[in-house]
Amino acid sequence: MNRILWATFIFIVLFLGLAIMSAMEVLNQPAINGIFSILLSVFIMFLLDSFLQLLSNSETRWKKKHYKNLLEWVDDGGNGGRRLEQNLFKDIKPKYNLVDNLELIKEAFTKIDKEKRELLLAYFRAQRNTVSLPATIMAIFSTLFAGVLLYFIQNPRIFSIEITVNAEFDFFVQLFTWIFFFIIVMYHLVKMNKRTSTKNELYIEILEKIK
Repeated sequence: MNRILWATFIFIVLFLGLAIMSAMEVLNQPAINGIFSILLSVFIMFLLDSFLQLLSNSETRWKKKHYKNLLEWVDDGGNGGRRLEQNLFKDIKPKYNLVDNLELIKEAFTKIDKEKRELLLAYFRAQRNTVSLPATIMAIFSTLFAGVLLYFIQNPRIFSIEITVNAEFDFFVQLFTWIFFFIIVMYHLVKMNKRTSTKNELYIEILEKIK
C-alpha cells in the first residue's frame, strides 16, 4: 500500500510540473498532452501491477460466511483453509532456513490429532488443482478496466481531443505499453495460481510424511 501512495504522490508532483511548464509555455500543448498520456499510462499499469501483487501474494480475506447446512459449505468449495493456516502458523516465527521452516510446518501439523490430519490430507488433495475463483475474477475485471483506460488514454480522438505527436513515436509507445501490460497480467495470473497449487502440494507431502 505504501508503494501505491508514493506512486500517487510522484504522479501528482509530475502532473503539477507539467501544468507549470504548460503555464510558462516551456513546452507546447501537444507535447504536454503527449507526456501526460505516457505518465498516466505508466501510472495505471503500476496500479494494476500493485493490485495484482496483493492478490497473488496473499489470499483475499473475505467476510466469514455462515452456512445453513453442510451441503452449502461443500457446494461453496469447502472454505476455511485460510483460517486454519492462520490458526496453525500465526504465532510461529519463521526461520531463515528452508529445512527449519519445513520442520516448523511439520511440528504444527503434528499437534493435530491423527484422524484430523488424515482429513486435512484429503482436503488438500482435493484442493490441489483448484483455482482461487474470487481472486481470479477480481484480477480479470481489474485487468479489463485498466485495459479500457489505457485504450482511451492512447486514443484521445474518441473524446475529440487531438494530440499531435510523431506517428512512429506514437506507434512504439503504444506497442511497448501493451507488451508491458500483457507481461504484467500474465505474470501475476500464473503466479497467483502457481502459489496456491505449490502450497497445497507442500502440505500434502508433509502430512504424508507424518501420517
